[in-house]
Amino acid sequence: MSIKAEKFVKDPFLIFILLINLCLIAIFFYSHGNISTDIGREALIPQAILNGEVLYKDILNIYGPASYYINAIMYKICGIRLETLYVAGSICSLIFTLFFYSLCEKFCDKGISALLTLLVSTSCLYNSGLYNFIMPYSFAAIYGLTGYLLSAFFTIKYIEDSDKKHLYLSTIIGGFAFACKIEFLFAIIITLFVAIYLKKENIKTLTKALTAFFAFPTLFYMTPVIQGLNINEIKEAFEIFIKSSSVESVKDFAKEIGTIFAVKDIQIWLISLIKTAIYSAIGLILIRFSKNNALKVIALSALTLFVLIIQAETFFTYSCILIAIYLIINFKTLLLENQKLLILLLFSLGGALKTFFNVDTNGYGAYTFPILSIALTCMFLKYISERKKNIDTQTLMVFLIVPIIFSNVIFNLIKLNIYSNKIETQRGTIATEKTWKIGSEKILQTVANKTKENDKVLFLPEGAMFNFLSNRATNMQIYALNMPYIETYGEKKIIEKISDSDIKYIVIIDGLGLYNFHNPEFYFKDNEISRYIQSNYKVLEYEKSDGYKFVFLEKK
Repeated sequence: MSIKAEKFVKDPFLIFILLINLCLIAIFFYSHGNISTDIGREALIPQAILNGEVLYKDILNIYGPASYYINAIMYKICGIRLETLYVAGSICSLIFTLFFYSLCEKFCDKGISALLTLLVSTSCLYNSGLYNFIMPYSFAAIYGLTGYLLSAFFTIKYIEDSDKKHLYLSTIIGGFAFACKIEFLFAIIITLFVAIYLKKENIKTLTKALTAFFAFPTLFYMTPVIQGLNINEIKEAFEIFIKSSSVESVKDFAKEIGTIFAVKDIQIWLISLIKTAIYSAIGLILIRFSKNNALKVIALSALTLFVLIIQAETFFTYSCILIAIYLIINFKTLLLENQKLLILLLFSLGGALKTFFNVDTNGYGAYTFPILSIALTCMFLKYISERKKNIDTQTLMVFLIVPIIFSNVIFNLIKLNIYSNKIETQRGTIATEKTWKIGSEKILQTVANKTKENDKVLFLPEGAMFNFLSNRATNMQIYALNMPYIETYGEKKIIEKISDSDIKYIVIIDGLGLYNFHNPEFYFKDNEISRYIQSNYKVLEYEKSDGYKFVFLEKK
């Protein structure tokens, strides 16, 4: 696939990067900063598929199907355990790392490519947060992003050599990315722009490219249809998707992660720009005027401290805005003189629209920043080379990137120490914060003592991970009842589904890493759902401790 085996032997930078990544995988393999929000879906849906339940019919899902079928296959091969998912995420991260480095090399020298790859590894791929690669909030996001990156890589290869093989590789892998998450549709749009406008390909070639693109979406979307998903159920699933994307809680979340513009974003950009400008200016001055190597080491250490104080992840919030402005101003020049960079910029924006107004690597920006980082580097180096002819750009990038990498490592190790308490079950191990470990083990113990294996248990508002770890089934249409789904379904329909599902036990959980976005307090307040639960279920156990509480209920 255009990356030959001898590349590993001849490129010490790549060997070093992959070794570092393997070490980071080993360090962060079990650790996770949230065990209740979203990730339970990633564990439970592939198991339900293996149990014969049909995606979009029996299983609530508003994302593409590809990642769930891939992980179901992984379960079939390696066993239904959390470790299987960790291995899947780790393999994905290594593939991503390899092609990210290779894409960097098309625009930067090996040293800068290695630095950028380590920056992305420590910023985005490995950490104890919800947005990582080993156990991500969404495997669809990391599989789709990896496919999108590969599509960008092969599109640029196609620009370089006009080899149609690279066009077809780009489109088929772009189709895979789209089958994971529809937001990666921009891959085929950009690639077709190259094929039609830049390469003037004929209809036959374009038809083959489009056929290649639709291969994976057809395979993955037709699978549930073959399994029994009918037209009415497809229509209902589509209506749920449309409605869920427009409810108030999702709009608020979209403003938070940068999909929708919020006035606060302007303040965030200004602060980020000031921080970045100060940091870059210090690095530039040190490189320009200091010839003393010892002084440079001291300065590098000082820069690291500076980054720790001002938070490195906030450097990049304005990335999309900056790239978009640069692209608009320079589009014609790039089209005539630097088509590779033009396509890189288009791919970087196309894959980052979900965080267009706020690229925060502490949040969803961890999945959009990687390609943006290459685009930003190219723009920065171009600016420096045009204005500062005698600057050693590689040394400058060391000064600017190494402190951020070190600060990322320090922050991640601090989080790792916090989220290092292991919950060990027959379904696998996950490490988290001490209080959450205690609360989770108490919940799992209560479920084990008071229920049987064939009993259905509903964990509210979103406790699919507890269904998975306790090996207890639930209704897969209501396994996640956070605010977006409550607003989408409506309380009456949720009550109907609970009533029709033979849910024998309900566990209402608060704490354990649940976000305010999911509003667990909803189930402790007076509303239709809580009144239904009080009327039809009796309390068997109630526990409240520092950091968590739960109510265990049985059907009357």
